[in-house]
Amino acid sequence: GIDKIDEGCVFCIHGAAFTCQSWSPMISKSEKKICFIAPDLRAHGLTTSSDDSNMSIENLIDDVTALYIELFAENGRISK
Repeated sequence: GIDKIDEGCVFCIHGAAFTCQSWSPMISKSEKKICFIAPDLRAHGLTTSSDDSNMSIENLIDDVTALYIELFAENGRISK
C-alpha cells in the first residue's frame, strides 16, 4: 500500500475523453518498483461525482488534490 512506498510515486493524469487505462502500457513496462496512481477524472471511466457535468479545470484540480491528500496524509506522508 501507500504506506510502504520507498521508491517514489508517479501520479498519472489522463487527458480529456480518456481514462486511467491510457497509462496501462507505460505502467506495465516500468522496470522500477514504484507506485503508480492513475485515477479516472470525474465523469471519465468508472468515476462519478455529485455533478459530472461540471468538469472545469478548477473542479478537476480540486478532485485530484483531494485524492492526493486522502492517500498521503492518512499515512503521514504529508500533513493536511
